[in-house]
Amino acid sequence: MNAFASHPDPAADYADAAARIEATCAWDTSDINNQCATQFFTHGHTTERAIVFFHGLTNSPRQFVELGERFHRLGYNVYIPRLPQHGMKDRLTRSLSRLTVDALARATENAVDIGRGLGEHLTVAGLSLGGVLAGWAAAERADVDLAVLISPAFSAAWLNVDWVEPLSKLVLRLPDWYKWWDVSQRERLGPDHAYPRVSAHAVTHTFRLGAHVYRQAANHKPRAKSILVVTNATDFTVNNRATARVVERWRQHGAHVRTFEFTGLPAGAHDIIDLTIPEEQINVVYPKLIELIDGEVALAR
Repeated sequence: MNAFASHPDPAADYADAAARIEATCAWDTSDINNQCATQFFTHGHTTERAIVFFHGLTNSPRQFVELGERFHRLGYNVYIPRLPQHGMKDRLTRSLSRLTVDALARATENAVDIGRGLGEHLTVAGLSLGGVLAGWAAAERADVDLAVLISPAFSAAWLNVDWVEPLSKLVLRLPDWYKWWDVSQRERLGPDHAYPRVSAHAVTHTFRLGAHVYRQAANHKPRAKSILVVTNATDFTVNNRATARVVERWRQHGAHVRTFEFTGLPAGAHDIIDLTIPEEQINVVYPKLIELIDGEVALAR
């Protein structure tokens, strides 16, 4: 089976979607940190608007809770799934070594399928790895009304996307290794709902999926009805040039793609969503994201 291909099975209605969420949560074991569990903010019925949020690599649904609650107050049903191999109680777990492109694509597919039963208009949004997943959904799913890519990790800032596949073959032949996000803090680095280190193989699979979206953009119009791409001028973690190229390619195919770039955020800021990080700027970021996303949804009505 092609790991990058889509095989939609959308929920028939709200009851079906809610049952799938319950079944998904039932798979969580005692190894999962309660802070990191899948989140579902519901009005108890299909709403006019629904949104699915995808968290970043090594983080968890907790990353999007505050923003999700704000959208819920605006009338959205909100679903924030825990991605595979994330959210373990043991923050030094090596579970990320088991993450694959196929697992990421299937998790995205399942979340979109569920989201389709939660609202008449479906938005999917994500940060970093989550932005790549939103990009894959934009490329593959015609039943996504709005895809929102926030600082998508198509590749590292220093890495040409065209090098991803040959480098991936090399990296994945080697035993996996882990890198501290902050070598001075090591395991003391917070927040508690995220891992303090990252797997080289997990990063590689993230970039492989991103490179697939990048390549697809050259030859195919994305299937989502509308796309919003949000970048940060001071983000030195991900490759904003690759993101701009994806946008350019999608527009060449006639896709409706709106862009916005944050300026003036702290230098090096990548996670612009998590409320718990010291450099958070949610008083700037959240209102703008809500304005952009809800504005796009309103235009579709």
